Amino acid sequence: MQIFRSIATLSVLSALTGAVVLPSSYQRRSTITVRDQHNVQTDVDGFIQELKSHNLSKLADTLQNNQDVARTILESPGTKTFLAPDDDAITGLPQWVTSNERLLQSTLLMHALNGTYDLSLIPAKPLNLVGHSLLTDSQYANLPGGNGQAVALAFDGGNAVVQEASNTNSFVPSNDFQFGDVAVRPLARAMTVPGNATATLAYLSSHSQLLNALQAQSFGQSLDDLRGATIFVPTDEALQRYVQSKGVQQDQSKLEILIKQHILAYRTAYGVLLGQQGSMINAAGQNVVYDQKANSITVGQSTAKIVQYDIMFRGGVMHLLDNVLGEETYNEARAQQAAQSAQRSANSAVAGPISYQNSASSQGNSVPGPDSNNSNDGYRNSTITTHDASSGGNGTNGQGANGSGGGINNGGRGSDGSGNGNGSSNGAATLALTNACVTFSTLTGIIIVSLLTL
Repeated sequence: MQIFRSIATLSVLSALTGAVVLPSSYQRRSTITVRDQHNVQTDVDGFIQELKSHNLSKLADTLQNNQDVARTILESPGTKTFLAPDDDAITGLPQWVTSNERLLQSTLLMHALNGTYDLSLIPAKPLNLVGHSLLTDSQYANLPGGNGQAVALAFDGGNAVVQEASNTNSFVPSNDFQFGDVAVRPLARAMTVPGNATATLAYLSSHSQLLNALQAQSFGQSLDDLRGATIFVPTDEALQRYVQSKGVQQDQSKLEILIKQHILAYRTAYGVLLGQQGSMINAAGQNVVYDQKANSITVGQSTAKIVQYDIMFRGGVMHLLDNVLGEETYNEARAQQAAQSAQRSANSAVAGPISYQNSASSQGNSVPGPDSNNSNDGYRNSTITTHDASSGGNGTNGQGANGSGGGINNGGRGSDGSGNGNGSSNGAATLALTNACVTFSTLTGIIIVSLLTL
């Protein structure tokens, strides 16, 4: 049970390493000169005035009262796309958001996407165009490489929308404008900052049985603190039917394996990545195979259709399934190697639409092969090339998040100030596995106890 055996340690580290509202790219500019401060304030004032001139007065007033957010948007390197809530959207923000300064600022930052987004490139349903925002506060985003919380853009009835778990937020037509390197696209409804894994499962009424299992023994926190996870969530009906029909209520080892078949560790495999990143190996050490035409996921002899893609939560992404991935094969060594490889793949400061060449995580370069010896034998490796937010692309001094220039959004968790590459080495993103794995046997044992009552 070595894999995931010390996630609790990582959870503590994540909790202690600074829940902050603003990206580190802004915080590192605290030493700017008085002249620079004057120029920045001039930009902020101009930005707020430009919002007012485009009938976004309530957003402008909100930023006037939260100018650190406006500074972060304007000062973050590279291009940005601001999905600007219009007056009705700002008015519609719930009181529990507007009365909480940290949550309000985080909500605004989640509307600022890192990079440029051409809405005409949104893929056909059911897939989405996904990108990272400037929301890196660790209370609301705990993603590989320190990247900001992800946002999904989709087509609905031929119109581009922001896709959330149960809402679609429409763009306001013919009111786009450019301010410096910020493209402003007004939005008719504000987004909601996603919760952690347990809160998100609670929101999904027909997929909450897993949550009930977790809460039965108060173990949800460990799952919530996993930094980077893809969870395939079967329906409650399918899960109960499988447990009862297979007669595994009395076999804890089978139930443990069942849960592991539904999790990719240290990876945020958004829908657009499922068929593009090569190998996918789950926490049971089994291949996860995606069929885009069939819209399905297969593990071993078990196949489930994806009924909804890209439900974001604090530490990753969920995809809802219509069936259980009921494969019973387990390879602990392969699962451990896959987790280590995925963890080492973390990249910081991903800008622009996520793709197999531009993502925060993958299966990595040390992909264990499918045979019993875990040898590669030509098994397809999974590599990524990050598009950093700073100009000039990848791989030169100054683009590491804590280096002398460029990286953004807490990417320093990846590079520890070397200023070389894209923030994926020598930092917390490459902690030894002994300091970054979950006690998954404990997790599944708790789930087992709960499932025995089904």
